[in-house]
Amino acid sequence: MKKLSFKILFLSFCLLLSANLFALDPVNPNANSNVRLILNYFASLKDRTDHRLFSGQFIGYSGGTNNYGVATSIFNTTGKWVGIVGSDYVDWSNGQQIKYNLTNPDLIKAWKAGSLVTLQVHMTNPANPNGAGLRDTGVDLNQLLIPGTDTYTRWFKEMDIIAAGLSQLQDNGIVVLFRPFHEMNGAWFWWGGKTPSLFIQIWKQMFDYFTITKKLNNLIWVYGPNMGSNAASYYPGDAYADITGLDAYTSNITTSGISGYSSLVKLGKPFGFTEFGPENASSPSGTYDYRLFINGLKTNFPDACFFVCWNDKWGLSSNKYVKEALSDPYVANRDNLNWSQPTESIQIENDPAFEEIKVYPNPLEKGRSLNLRLNGLLKGDEILVSVFDISGKAVAQQKLHASTNGIYELKNTKSLQPGTYLLHIESKKKSAEINLQVK
Repeated sequence: MKKLSFKILFLSFCLLLSANLFALDPVNPNANSNVRLILNYFASLKDRTDHRLFSGQFIGYSGGTNNYGVATSIFNTTGKWVGIVGSDYVDWSNGQQIKYNLTNPDLIKAWKAGSLVTLQVHMTNPANPNGAGLRDTGVDLNQLLIPGTDTYTRWFKEMDIIAAGLSQLQDNGIVVLFRPFHEMNGAWFWWGGKTPSLFIQIWKQMFDYFTITKKLNNLIWVYGPNMGSNAASYYPGDAYADITGLDAYTSNITTSGISGYSSLVKLGKPFGFTEFGPENASSPSGTYDYRLFINGLKTNFPDACFFVCWNDKWGLSSNKYVKEALSDPYVANRDNLNWSQPTESIQIENDPAFEEIKVYPNPLEKGRSLNLRLNGLLKGDEILVSVFDISGKAVAQQKLHASTNGIYELKNTKSLQPGTYLLHIESKKKSAEINLQVK
């Protein structure tokens, strides 16, 4: 059996375990381990010299046809899968309705393929008894806070629909970069351009309802205003946002062309471009050179760790030099992430003879031994199980020999302290890594 080197181990687990992993705590104290893993992946990117800007693409709204085809089209043109796939629960096909049954399948497909997912919602106006009303003006947000009012009742029904969709994603093991009330510093949506202190109450109301009442522990909360001098004015506070970002529609990729960057970076959260579109917000030409965007971010926005391009003529599937942009060493795509979805069970190499590795319980209670189920080995085959902490130090190791039932007990895990570990399992021909939590 070849000796496992630290370098090989961490290349195989890719970017997810770094020296400062879990340096950030999610704003939801009950957030699951994958939320923590992804949040700290983004936090680690600005310290890299390459692959430090994670790519993304919005693929369309609920009710769209073949939305995932947008990501596929980019791959067919560039040979690169974007790292983040974004969508929206609004369905424009029959007025303006909030639905998730048409959107979630695309997000589940993207996640299972190895991408991260992001979601915002063009919400209907709860103060409008006829529904819709995205661009209604003069909405009194106070009515969303007063139980018993018609607006309050409609608002909670709308939040219930959104929460149901997010819950379905949670049931599928999916972490969501959730961006509510996007562009709240502008006055073009019913929730936008309000008194900041009142808006912040609405944000906190949704946060508490989703995290405490609905127990949505799969969300990374993203504060995403439009570019502008007031970008930080509506920030709900460090206890209510995990990531900050800007929506920007311009070809002037400088801090004068995209204002608000410095005020958001000062907040100390990972920062990204939550929406980007070249040229303008209404009628782009579809001939933009995307190399200019990447070079502008390198030069003028060094703290940016991800971007999500809007679709149609703003998108990566419609403009020029996209292959060169996504191939830039500065950019990370889905293949650079190699997201291994560290859950209880993983499949390796699509080999039916070695189809299942399962560790349980995971999370593991301190002082307990870990169980391992490993199928597809011949009786007597040697197995080396190593446990590494987040600094890469081997803290436990055990040799096993394959049994007929494929079930083993790892007693040396009893000494592990609460924290995050990488469990590496290696036989003569195959190896795998699983993220292990000890509580």
